[in-house]
Amino acid sequence: MIVRTRQGDMLDDLLYEAFGHHSDIAAVLDLNPGLAARGPLLPAGLELRLPDTVPSARDVAEPVRLWGRP
Repeated sequence: MIVRTRQGDMLDDLLYEAFGHHSDIAAVLDLNPGLAARGPLLPAGLELRLPDTVPSARDVAEPVRLWGRP
């Protein structure tokens, strides 16, 4: 998937718009070499490749038990 940035877009916001979460920014950085060096605010008109799917944090993370034994 290709998305075009608007002035001031942030990568985590773009991921949230596309997938409903922003759990795998590393995958997007791997697909877009040099993107991390641009800083947090992206310029307008930048074409970014996004993975077809990004696993949600719920799919990746171990559940946390606040009380009781595991």
